[in-house]
Amino acid sequence: DALDTGNPIAVTFVAGYADASAVPGMAKAAILLQIGEIYANREAAITGTIVAVSPAVQRVLNLLKVRY
Repeated sequence: DALDTGNPIAVTFVAGYADASAVPGMAKAAILLQIGEIYANREAAITGTIVAVSPAVQRVLNLLKVRY
């Protein structure tokens, strides 16, 4: 049986922040900016489509990127 190898491997991957209080304020601000943008332009949105991230939000998020 191909699935019964005898030596299974388990991988645990954790991403993100431990809880809401650990999320940086700038990330929360970016979320609020994007929500405000979507709400202000809600007539233009079509259900089931992708909404583009506003340039202002993208600039805030770029400040939070971790580069290696």
